Amino acid sequence: MESGNLGESLLQNLLGSDLKAQLLVLFRRNPGLIDAIDGIAIRVGKKKESVEADLKDLVEVGVVKEGRIGGTPVFSLDGKRDAEVQRAVGSYLMGSKG
Repeated sequence: MESGNLGESLLQNLLGSDLKAQLLVLFRRNPGLIDAIDGIAIRVGKKKESVEADLKDLVEVGVVKEGRIGGTPVFSLDGKRDAEVQRAVGSYLMGSKG
């Protein structure tokens, strides 16, 4: 995929909803956070069901990692991938201003 298209695709996927933006802010402000969907929903003040779909999108992009503690799925920021995504989106935005 061309880098411009990649940036546009990432931007749409990352900021496609207000909740995704809230989730990104939560993880970026708390880079060591590891929590289950229930805990994340409480932190952003939303219902678990609404958080689940947007969280899965962030996992698909790679910005958030999914793991397990015991049998419970938990989520955390993938700092390296997040930095890569921020660079790609930034490059796309800078290129689209011309």
